Amino acid sequence: MTDELKEWFLMPSIKECLAEYQKQDIGLIADIAKHGCSGGVAGITSYSETTAFHDHHQDEIWQLVQDHADEAGIQKGNMLLHSLS
Repeated sequence: MTDELKEWFLMPSIKECLAEYQKQDIGLIADIAKHGCSGGVAGITSYSETTAFHDHHQDEIWQLVQDHADEAGIQKGNMLLHSLS
């Protein structure tokens, strides 16, 4: 992993990560929003990279899951089940 890529995904928040991802012309936020991350995101494709991203942003990730569940009026666990189907 290059230092440039390492830097963008260690930003303080996921929102800042996405802005830096696009600013460095690594990819477009719209592509992630439209297609998800199934095709990979430069800098976080290997297990060690995705694990590092998760560990760095774990609290924010779970807060986003909770916020979306609350907005949908369903329990967090049920939301996760619905997203798998």
